[in-house]
Amino acid sequence: MLLSPILYLWRLFVNSKKTGAALQTMLQSDYGKEMVEFHSADLTKSERERLENAFKEKGGKPRILVSTTTLAWGCLAKDTMISMADGTEKPIVMGSYGIGSGRLLASIAEEHNDDWGLIWPITVAPYHVHLVMLPHKNDAGTIAEAANQLYEKLQAAGLEVLFDDRAESPGVKFNDADLIGLPIRVTVSFRGLKDGVIEIKRRDQDNSKKRMIPLLDAVTMIKIEKAALEANINSKVAQVPYEV
Repeated sequence: MLLSPILYLWRLFVNSKKTGAALQTMLQSDYGKEMVEFHSADLTKSERERLENAFKEKGGKPRILVSTTTLAWGCLAKDTMISMADGTEKPIVMGSYGIGSGRLLASIAEEHNDDWGLIWPITVAPYHVHLVMLPHKNDAGTIAEAANQLYEKLQAAGLEVLFDDRAESPGVKFNDADLIGLPIRVTVSFRGLKDGVIEIKRRDQDNSKKRMIPLLDAVTMIKIEKAALEANINSKVAQVPYEV
């Protein structure tokens, strides 16, 4: 169920390693393979200025590595120089890169939320669909049967589903769904099944946008909704060229 966000984080990590390798190559070209690593705490403003000047003296630009949540500078040690093989002195510089999955998820939560809870972007959501089954006192098992069948069909279609089949009230279930914030909420209820329909609602839209769809077409229409959410995010992605 959690495969998509894990693969997403792994891709970001691999990309950060590639960027780090590029920085290391650049530094070795500028300072030679005798480069010494030096770990520093967060750089002060004056230290960053010294780092910029050190790169400018070589005719280059300071490199800043940015992952989704991590900012890493080449670190310049205070008043520390190293002697190179040709007798010249250069500052100690270290390229640093990394990504913290916990901080990444925290940044997503900070940017995508409302008063009711999280609003997961479809591309990083732990599940695509929050399937809510609403028990009814007059039901003889029809709701559970329909909900379970829909759950199996959605999974078979490649959708990742969180199935809420608890014996709780609709209010509790809907509040929990908003708090968790999965992109698409699908509700199977006694009233809807009498008309052969289920309810679908996007987390990033208010209740006025929820609608009823035929149960028989549910899988197809939910996949269309997922594709629309993905297309919306992809349309906002800006390609940023990287120059070594």
